[in-house]
Amino acid sequence: MPSDKLFPKGYWSKPSIDYNRSGDANSAFIFHAVGVALSSWEGVEESLVTLFLVACKVSDTHAAIVLSESLGLIESNGVKLKILENAVILYFGHYWKFQEVRSDFLDLKRCIELAGHRRNEIAHGKVLDIQINSSDADGLPVANRLGAYLVAASYATGRHQPFHRDIDPNDKLIFIRSNYRYTSADIIEFAGKFNALQLKIYDYIQKISLHESKIPKNVYELIVNNIISFESNAAKQPRKETHVDGNSKTPL
Repeated sequence: MPSDKLFPKGYWSKPSIDYNRSGDANSAFIFHAVGVALSSWEGVEESLVTLFLVACKVSDTHAAIVLSESLGLIESNGVKLKILENAVILYFGHYWKFQEVRSDFLDLKRCIELAGHRRNEIAHGKVLDIQINSSDADGLPVANRLGAYLVAASYATGRHQPFHRDIDPNDKLIFIRSNYRYTSADIIEFAGKFNALQLKIYDYIQKISLHESKIPKNVYELIVNNIISFESNAAKQPRKETHVDGNSKTPL
């Protein structure tokens, strides 16, 4: 699990299904929100390519294009992150052994993985505009409009219940087996979170860019802080005096 350094706990969790919440009044709102969210996610993908180029220490324009296009051939987010992680490990070299160095990247990677789950739900969902028709006591037709939602497709293993849930009298959409029911507001909120993730990736890129000493900035700061800590601790140690007979004595 990621730490809470980058985002609050539960930041990437699905919103719980609220049986009393109505869907969107118009399915067009959801179609629009899906486009906004997927466009925002492309910003995350581009920032990952930038991080990959930094980790590869690319300075040549042609090489940057070749590496970017090559990484772009990989459709699996999991495989892409493994390649990126390997590039980051090689970038840091023996500095990767420091927990502080590893945790910065691994926390970011885990956030990207969690965000990717939400992106995939949005990208591979289907829009349902639900209206239940019935009759009143006089036999006249009654249309009960429940609104539009983005839900998982029935074939999407892992994103829906294989069987209908236990009947809940408060759930008007018990026939929907999806593990999520997103409204346009939910999707737009995730679009904003994707933008926030993109900024975190660029923050990390700045953090690991090379210092004047030609080592990553975060490693340089770690070394400096450790030296300061060492000197501070040394100053607190009781000073020993050495006498002519070779015996040392710690002053009171």
